[in-house]
Amino acid sequence: MAQQGGGFGKVVLWVVLGIVGIIVAGNIIGWVLGALWNILLATLIIGAIGGVAFLLVRAARRSVSGGSNRPRLRR
Repeated sequence: MAQQGGGFGKVVLWVVLGIVGIIVAGNIIGWVLGALWNILLATLIIGAIGGVAFLLVRAARRSVSGGSNRPRLRR
């Protein structure tokens, strides 16, 4: 009977270790996916800010030059 109890104990140990391993792996995968999502969002936000800044600079240059796209005459 002692051996059967020991065998059952090993099964319980492996089941517990498996469950803990699955939980830890899930947490690690969730952390990695969260980090990748944050990087993606940061990249999109930086790109949007850069695009808006580019448009604003272009509009400012156009308004300074009188609104025309003609090249300036050299004096």
